Amino acid sequence: MKKNITAWLIDGPELKNVPKEYKAIWAKAVEEYKLKGRAGEIVLVLDGISPSILVGIGGDNNECDKMRAMKEAAQLLYETASKHKFERIEIGGAPKTACGLLEEALFDAEYKFKVGNKENNKTKIEFKIINSNASIKKRAKEISSVKSFARTLVDMPPSHKSPNKFAAVIRSEIKKRKLDRKIKMTIWDKNKLEKEKCNGILAVGKGSANPPMILRLDYVPRGAKGKIVLVGKGLIFDSGGLNLKTYEGMKTMKCDMAGAATVIGAGILAAYFGIKNSVTVFAGLAENMPGNAAFKPGDVIETRAGKTVEVLNTDAEGRLVLADLLNLAEAEKPNAIIDAATLTGACVVALGEEYAGLFSKDAKLSESIIRAAEQSGEAIWRMPMGRDFKEKLKGDISDLKNIGNRYGGASTAAEFLDEFIDRTPWAHLDIAGPAFREGKGKGRPNGATGFGIGMLLRFIEERQ
Repeated sequence: MKKNITAWLIDGPELKNVPKEYKAIWAKAVEEYKLKGRAGEIVLVLDGISPSILVGIGGDNNECDKMRAMKEAAQLLYETASKHKFERIEIGGAPKTACGLLEEALFDAEYKFKVGNKENNKTKIEFKIINSNASIKKRAKEISSVKSFARTLVDMPPSHKSPNKFAAVIRSEIKKRKLDRKIKMTIWDKNKLEKEKCNGILAVGKGSANPPMILRLDYVPRGAKGKIVLVGKGLIFDSGGLNLKTYEGMKTMKCDMAGAATVIGAGILAAYFGIKNSVTVFAGLAENMPGNAAFKPGDVIETRAGKTVEVLNTDAEGRLVLADLLNLAEAEKPNAIIDAATLTGACVVALGEEYAGLFSKDAKLSESIIRAAEQSGEAIWRMPMGRDFKEKLKGDISDLKNIGNRYGGASTAAEFLDEFIDRTPWAHLDIAGPAFREGKGKGRPNGATGFGIGMLLRFIEERQ
């Protein structure tokens, strides 16, 4: 017989809409543990007819934080259930509108990465959400499955994912999901990059024994009326190049391809769910290494767009890769371009580790992305752009420099990218903070998070 337990999400100490048989017991627990029903609170109640769990989801007024609290509650529930070896949990108190995200987060909680593990050996727990249904659960499971794949790509050691290996894994995953007839995958190798004058990504990859490449995915449904292009930074490993990072700065740089994993995940989900618009993904894959052929401070690169860039810091390499990718994206003449990149430490300094920076000069596009982020429970904050930041990038011997001064680094980087956008509505997501967590926190596991995939999927769905 399965070891069952009931859990209830509470948005305050009042215990609204709880089952009658538990109300008195839970009221006593609320008083004893001084529960406020706030996000991050969890109590295992052992009194009464059977064990039960109370989880707080309150304390926040804005929609995004409420959804984030839901995801944190799911992780805490999973951890508590695993610790006490419960096998089945019935969960109440979730608003109907949040059931999909809660289901998704419960599946997310099962994720575990370990080198050599063919199967996930985390505890399998059966969850039943009272206000949910089979259709909601099925969608959530698929989204979480793709997020787990993307998280695996990020968590994978750099020794296991050179650009070539990375591309092979993507091709295999598309085939495994039976999407190879829906998604066309194209690879531009070093020779093709040279022919296409993609000198930004070529320069970044010069110091590595593993040559760079651009991976392209195309999903084109019959009768598609619109097109969205997603662009991802895919630095498989970033040593900083000749401007070498410190140990502290380098030790997690296997995650510098999280932007590529994010947009690839969103592209796969767009095909799986049969989105009515076309979706094209560009991922620039390279390793920034200090080899004997590495690009150097002082080099001037002519990008695919024809603009010249003086390299003042080889550790500001992601923007050089994205410059070529954004030029390719513009050539597609889409309705919108969104790029995702672990681009700057400055964005983490400004916003912390939980928020991504949103940079765009298009108000409508920004509003759409913010709505999608609220629905997916992913924290983003719109950041400033403008002439003051652009002025810092004017070159002395070239059109542009690849860095400005030490101030406003995230906005300066966004303005650099803006130089390679002409008319298309465009947004840049700097996900350097939330894409990867160092060290486990309460309700927040360490490692890759899959940040941005849910947001981009919901954005694409809204644009149908």
